Amino acid sequence: MDCDICLEKLDTTQRRPKALPCGHTTCLLCVGTMDARACPQCRQVFAGPVESLPDNFYVLKLIEEIQQLCADQRLLLWCRDCSKVASEQCVDLGHVLCSLRKMRSERAAEQQQWLADCASVMWSAVKSFEDAERAVQALLKDWRSGLRQVEAAQRALQAAAGVDDDRNVDVEFPQAQWAQLLRELSSLLQGLCVEVEPQSGAGPQCASHLLQDAVRRGVLLFDLLKSFSREDDLSEVKKLDGTQAEVTFSPDECLDFTQLSPVDYKQKMDHVLDSPDFNKVRQLVGLGESYGGKELLLLHRSRAHVERLQIALQFCPVACLPKHLEAIRLMPALRHLELSFLPDDSAVPELPLQLEGLDLKNVHAEHLQHIQRMPRLRKLALDWCEDPLDVAFPPLPPGHCGLRWLWVALRPLSTVLSLAKAHAATLQDLRITCASEGDTPWHFKDLAAGLRLCGLTALRSVVLLRDIPDDADDVLLHGRVSCINQRRAVWTSVTHSLLAVADSSKPLNVPKVLCGECDEYPAYPARGMPWEDN
Repeated sequence: MDCDICLEKLDTTQRRPKALPCGHTTCLLCVGTMDARACPQCRQVFAGPVESLPDNFYVLKLIEEIQQLCADQRLLLWCRDCSKVASEQCVDLGHVLCSLRKMRSERAAEQQQWLADCASVMWSAVKSFEDAERAVQALLKDWRSGLRQVEAAQRALQAAAGVDDDRNVDVEFPQAQWAQLLRELSSLLQGLCVEVEPQSGAGPQCASHLLQDAVRRGVLLFDLLKSFSREDDLSEVKKLDGTQAEVTFSPDECLDFTQLSPVDYKQKMDHVLDSPDFNKVRQLVGLGESYGGKELLLLHRSRAHVERLQIALQFCPVACLPKHLEAIRLMPALRHLELSFLPDDSAVPELPLQLEGLDLKNVHAEHLQHIQRMPRLRKLALDWCEDPLDVAFPPLPPGHCGLRWLWVALRPLSTVLSLAKAHAATLQDLRITCASEGDTPWHFKDLAAGLRLCGLTALRSVVLLRDIPDDADDVLLHGRVSCINQRRAVWTSVTHSLLAVADSSKPLNVPKVLCGECDEYPAYPARGMPWEDN
């Protein structure tokens, strides 16, 4: 609302609306500057001082309402530097400002992403539980049927035992059939990471205790899903002779993040998480080489399917490391794991006990405590530790299949020999990082004598490796003459162990002793892939 004389907006102070006796309204400033006491519009004369003129209360009320409305709708800005509503000082200091709406939308986007990730993980968990429920129901139906048959046979046997006459009462009982079922249950419980197994002929009471122990460990549901609900389960069942059925992964089942730039790594990570075919992935390698922040979500979504995992945790934030390790530990289908840490990492995980192949870089003493509790572990690589790890390994527990491939880059020698001796009955390929001469801790002068006492009766090859990490402080000294003498002494020792148990009616497999510097030697079995005897 404007004054008709000066055409300025009316207000409640200097340009306050004044009502003239003629009925027209003008602002206080214009009335005070007039020379004559007359209305500027109709020229009607009025008497008295200007200050005595009454206010136009109707117009004044409208002005106050308009001012209040403008005050309520004034634009508020958010100061990103001060994390509060911006003031005039924020503007003067050149702080970064944005609208409140943008600030709220950005905060809501972060929460929405977090909720979306939670919903995705929960959806995968619900789907896995639903699949497991169907598998468990089918399994429960079969075992209930078998239980009823056993109870019926038990009642028949009790009735036959109570007969008084001399009739020849013969109760047919399929003992061989039920013994086979108990062996299947034993295999199932062994797959559930139980450290012990029922002995031959053990009854249902022993199996019941094992089953309760498996349930207590919290891994029964997912292993049942793995063992009984996969369509290709028969192609992966362990053979009775201890060898492993061949397992291959199609291109759609493999996901490789190795040798990617940080930008490509992040783009591929986002693409994979949005892909509807992600639940087909069974081999996941190169994870963590360029940490992007979504690795934990990827581990959670793939936990029910991935069988081979290669992950580097050197770039993982310290606060997130325990969550990554716990996610790896709870992967029920995982069989082959390649895991690397920083040398000074304090978070040492409890490794999955169902592993068949394990490759550790920057080994900690706590890692060595888990090895003997992995009943299926066949291939092990302990790749470097700067400090000595003096550990004595106990004999293998019942049910442990024993290592077949062992690569050790540790010291002192007593730790290496203790581990080799614990697996002496099954170990076929032994690789030891050591020097051939010098006075460094890596020159194992008693290597040959120690291997002779291990009793390696299944050994087929020994490789003496001469490589250490580039950033290591130690040096592995190597000379041609000392290398030849070292290999000759090792060959004599391991051959003596084989001759002590050799069967004269069968040909003797003489082991080979090779040097990683002087000889060409076969590559270590492809990590995570099936292996065959050479």
